[in-house]
Amino acid sequence: MEYNGRCVYIKRVSCEIEGHGAYAYLGLDIERKSSESKKTFHRAKDKKMNTDKVFDVIQKQGVFVLVSSRPIAVNKILPLYYMRQQIEQVFDIGKNYADMLPLRVHSEETFRGHLLLTFIATVVIKQLQDALAKSTINPISLFLDLRNQKCKVFTDKIITHEAFKKANDCYKFFKMECLIVIPR
Repeated sequence: MEYNGRCVYIKRVSCEIEGHGAYAYLGLDIERKSSESKKTFHRAKDKKMNTDKVFDVIQKQGVFVLVSSRPIAVNKILPLYYMRQQIEQVFDIGKNYADMLPLRVHSEETFRGHLLLTFIATVVIKQLQDALAKSTINPISLFLDLRNQKCKVFTDKIITHEAFKKANDCYKFFKMECLIVIPR
C-alpha cells in the first residue's frame, strides 16, 4: 500500500498476547529500510562489522509491528495509527502547554468551562504546529515573538507600533498584514 507517499507492505497475523486474542500488523517500510540500510553500510566499516553481521542488521530495518485487539482492514491500519498519534499529541499539548488539568476549581461548571477553553486552545496550537511544520517557527516562539507587538489605544482608533523582524516574519508566513491604524 502507499501511505503519505511511502510504499509500505503490511500483513495481518492472528496472535495471542497474555492469553488474549490479538492481531499483529507486520509492516515493512521500503523507504525507511533503504535509508537505514545505507546508514548501516556507512557505519559498518567504522564499527568493524563483518558481512554476516551487516546482513543480520539490515534484515530487521524498516520493519514495524502494530498490535490491535480487533481486526482492522490492512489498508486502514496506518491512517488509524497516525490519527491516534495526533489525538495523543493534542492531549499532550493540552496537558503540558495549556494547563488542561486545573488544580483548584470551585464547581463542576467552572471545570467544564476551563476544559472547553483549554480544548479550544489545544486545537489552535495543534493547527499552528501543523501549519508551521515546514518553517523555522514553532508555536511557542510565534507567541513569544507576537506578544511584543505593542499599540496605543485612543478613543477613536488604535495605533500599532512598528513590528520588529521576528513578528514581521510571523505575519509574512501567515500572509497577514499588521495594520498601522485600526479604527474603533
